[in-house]
Amino acid sequence: MAFSTDANNDGSQDIVIMNVGSLNMQVVVAGSPGSRVLGDVSPDGAWLAYESDESGTRRVYIVRPDGSDAQALPNQPEGENVQPAFSPDGRFIAFRNVNGGQADIYIEAVDGSLVARVSDDLAEDSFPDWSPAAPYLVFTSDGDLVS
Repeated sequence: MAFSTDANNDGSQDIVIMNVGSLNMQVVVAGSPGSRVLGDVSPDGAWLAYESDESGTRRVYIVRPDGSDAQALPNQPEGENVQPAFSPDGRFIAFRNVNGGQADIYIEAVDGSLVARVSDDLAEDSFPDWSPAAPYLVFTSDGDLVS
């Protein structure tokens, strides 16, 4: 199980993992500076996607459950990038981008080879997630469900 919590009581959110039925948490990525908020776990369990403001603005990162290979998605658009969600095949991450007061949904290949803007309107788009039958995305747009 993976989740965000202030594991070391420093006021910042950390990404932690623990076995179900155990009380022992293992910190995967510590939060200082900035906070880390878990977004999703890849379908094969090999990666955790999270958002962090460690660079001064919120960006999407991936990391292995053992804490290795932490890296930002390479080609994120300007603005704050939050709410990451892995595609069912683990090759893409959908996320919310907020820039200039506009909130839209983007997808990016985990390797950075593709970035695509999914929505481009004045609506408040958020909470992207993938249908189990990818390539369909669902998200809210001004409170309405869109696919």
